[in-house]
Amino acid sequence: MFKAMIREIIALAGAMDIHFEQDLVEVNLNILSELAPEATTSMQRDVMAGKDSEIDGLVYQVVRLGKKYGVPMPQYEKAAAELRRGMQAK
Repeated sequence: MFKAMIREIIALAGAMDIHFEQDLVEVNLNILSELAPEATTSMQRDVMAGKDSEIDGLVYQVVRLGKKYGVPMPQYEKAAAELRRGMQAK
C-alpha cells in the first residue's frame, strides 16, 4: 500500500506539472529501511492519542486534489476512510 500511495502522489504531481528527479518509491523505501521497526511518525502518535494532527493536509487534501485534477487516488481514499472510521470509534 505504501508504494501504491507514493505512485499516486507521483501521478498527482504530474497532473499538477510537478516532476521529480528521483524515484520517490526508491527514496522512501530507503528511508524506511533505515528506521527502527518500532519507529512511528508524529502524525501516528497524535492520531493514536486522539490529538489534532496534520492528517488533513497529508491525507484528506491529497484525496481532494486527486478529484480536482482527475487523478484516481484509491489508496489515499482507502486510508482516508480508515482514518475516519478510527476517529469515529474514539
